[in-house]
Amino acid sequence: MSIPRFPSEIKAYKVSIMRTYAVIDLEGDEGLLGNFSFFFGDKEGGEFIDRGGRINVRRPMVIFSGVLDLLRNENPIHLHGDGTLSTTAEPVGESEN
Repeated sequence: MSIPRFPSEIKAYKVSIMRTYAVIDLEGDEGLLGNFSFFFGDKEGGEFIDRGGRINVRRPMVIFSGVLDLLRNENPIHLHGDGTLSTTAEPVGESEN
C-alpha cells in the first residue's frame, strides 16, 4: 500500500453512486492517491481508515455535485492532507480550451 503525498495533483477519478450515498475515488501523481476516497452521505465530517487501508473522508451529500463539477471542469486540482481540494490561480474571465 502506498502512502499518499500531499499536496498531490489529481489525475483521475472514479464515481460510484449507491442508493443512500456516493463515493469518489481519486488517483493522483504516480497513482499515490489510489487509497483515497470521498464518501458523500448523511454522516458529515470525519475521516477514517478502513480495513483495507483506504483513507476515507466523509462529506455532506449536498456538496457532491459541486465536487463532481470541479473535477470535471477544472485542471489542475490538488488534494491536500486535510481532505480539501484546490485549483491554481487563473485570470478572471479566462475561457477553458
